[in-house]
Order: sequence, then structure tokens, then C-alpha cells
Amino acid sequence: MTQRLRVTAIEYTLVPRDMAQQLGLSPGEMKELLGDQMELAVVKCVDPRGKKLTAVGDPVDLRLQLSAGTERRRDELELDQPKWPILLQGWPQIA
Repeated sequence: MTQRLRVTAIEYTLVPRDMAQQLGLSPGEMKELLGDQMELAVVKCVDPRGKKLTAVGDPVDLRLQLSAGTERRRDELELDQPKWPILLQGWPQIA
């Protein structure tokens, strides 16, 4: 069963793969979780309880979701585990 989390996007960006270390992720973790993608989608968001989270995942899925939105709200994203395997607490700074 795929885990899904519905969040409200606050800010999003696409970053080069080598910036993943600024998020505290090693190159080995990135390869294991996201394969050989050259860029990563980083989404600062809040969950339904208002908890700050940062999701790191598939840039293609981010583009598709942003263009479609959900039926209720355009800033709402649905993050599923295979495409969004990294969920960090808080909003780390990325230079």
C-alpha cells in the first residue's frame, strides 16, 4: 500500500542534485531513494495539523501536480511515498 500525505505547498523549488547535502542527505541516500535524477523537487509545506515539513522528491510529479492542483485547492499537493520518499521536519535553508 502506498502512503499518501496531503499538504499545502508554501514554497517550492527545483534544485540540482548536488544541493541535497544542504538538506542533510548523503549522495548514497539520494541515489537509493531517488535514483539518478539530475534535479530534485523541494517543497516547503504544512500538513493538515499545521506542522512544517519539507518534502524532497520527483520534479516531474511536482510539475504535474502544480499544473493540475486538486479538486479543492490549487496549492494542495498529494505526496505519495514512491515519488516523495524524503520528508524532513521543519524548513531547512537551501542556498
